[in-house]
Amino acid sequence: MAMDARKMKRDNEAMGESAAATEAEAHRQSEAKYRAIFENSREGIFQIQTNGAFLSVNPAFAHLYGYDLPEDLIANVRRLRHEIFANPEDRKRIRTLLAQQGGLLREECEFVDRRGRKIWVVINAHSILDAWGNILYYEGTVEDITARKRMEEQLVETKEKLVEALRIADMGTWEYDLATGAMWYSDELCRMVGCDPRRNPFDLETFLGRIPGDDREFVAMAVQASVGENKPYDVTHRVLFPDGQEKIFHSRGKVYYDNAGAPLRIAGVTQDVTKEKTLERQVIHQEKLASLGMLVSGIAHEINNPNNLIIFNIPILKDYISELIRIADAYAEAHPDYELFGMSYREFREDIFSLLDNIGHGAGRIDGAIRKLQEFSRKGGQDKQNTAQVDDIVRKIASMCRSQLGRTVKTFEVEITPGLPAVFTDADALEHVLVNILLNAGQAMDKEESRLVLRLRQGASWKNRIILEIEDNGRGMGAATRDRVFHPFFTTKPRGEGTGLGLYIAKNLIEGLGGVIEVESAPGKGSLFRIVIPELQESAGKRV
Repeated sequence: MAMDARKMKRDNEAMGESAAATEAEAHRQSEAKYRAIFENSREGIFQIQTNGAFLSVNPAFAHLYGYDLPEDLIANVRRLRHEIFANPEDRKRIRTLLAQQGGLLREECEFVDRRGRKIWVVINAHSILDAWGNILYYEGTVEDITARKRMEEQLVETKEKLVEALRIADMGTWEYDLATGAMWYSDELCRMVGCDPRRNPFDLETFLGRIPGDDREFVAMAVQASVGENKPYDVTHRVLFPDGQEKIFHSRGKVYYDNAGAPLRIAGVTQDVTKEKTLERQVIHQEKLASLGMLVSGIAHEINNPNNLIIFNIPILKDYISELIRIADAYAEAHPDYELFGMSYREFREDIFSLLDNIGHGAGRIDGAIRKLQEFSRKGGQDKQNTAQVDDIVRKIASMCRSQLGRTVKTFEVEITPGLPAVFTDADALEHVLVNILLNAGQAMDKEESRLVLRLRQGASWKNRIILEIEDNGRGMGAATRDRVFHPFFTTKPRGEGTGLGLYIAKNLIEGLGGVIEVESAPGKGSLFRIVIPELQESAGKRV
């Protein structure tokens, strides 16, 4: 019996030791898991005392503030070499929340790393208590939300810019709930219709009440078509105000549907186009002439941007090609039979620089033409007069247009009387007129044996010092077309391919030089444009 008791005691002790070992192993594994999470977490993890001194931080926390090791961050903060809060008020606020609430959840503040870079973070923290409820320390996590904050700032800035752009454009936004009939208007739209959104908000009923009867029916039909036929909402209508004032609004919108295809709402924009519509009426009343200035201004803006890019890059392109040509020259010298694009190397070399010169001249001519159109549209701008060699102008324009004319013209001839003197005139105006008429002639070709001739000769006196003729054997014009060919906005080209202003502007440019442009034409026989240009008088009163 004594032996059995001793054996039982030994067994119990062994079981106790085994249980303790198992518990110790479980504790060790738990600590290992926690350490692995602590070390490998992508979020910053920290433990901090109530006095602000860090007990421990994980590598992610240290890296967030620009430190390689957690120990370096802890030491620098402890020695007051690094204040992690960018704003002292944030530090005070965080400590107060921890002291009063024992923790905080998703609190945002701005930190600063060791290099001075500001970082936006979100903090989660809670207090760790002893057995008597006293705070031992705080532990928690930080997450870098700098990218999100920057995006939010950009969104706010973009929204502010959009609001300002809408204000400048007299444009407001709106949204119409099809189920409830509720209408939301932006502040800018309220301003457009004459209300203060803070005092007397504008509602749909009031807005519809200001639309005249016929227009109101038109608006309702447009809404029905958008919802029922999935068409874009696009309508222009009048709005009458209590003081008798009338405005014209242009609204555009889109219908949004749920997953089942049922329409939910319409959202869009409304713009005050009263000024534009008034101007359109004036243009119609004045036989469209008043629109010339606006059109030229728009064309100049759209053309100048890409043309300035061409002008800016041509010298750079020339430098690049010059460097490459040196290599090609050396190769060609070693290979006398070297050819490119069906040309000898010498011809290719001359042609590539000729092409660059043509591009530069064309871009310069475009720049000059746009300036001329802008001056002309302003009525009263001074012509840029200078001494010009008209035969050089003709050769340049012929060279520049030859490639495009070659698509429709079989034979293009240039006839220049030798020995022509330099004259005092406007070279840009002449270039613009020549290009316009030459390209028009090329587009009018309808024969297999098409032929276009550009002639330049000297007149008999200073009043007709230069005579230019552009003759083609194209389709020609009847009397009705010939009589209107210089009228503004008249064109025989398909819709969308011509403005009807080319020859009208050409006529005004030539007449601005004191010259005359006339046309002879017959159906099926082609056309002859004759330009007679005097020599302009210099400011000193003498003629060259």
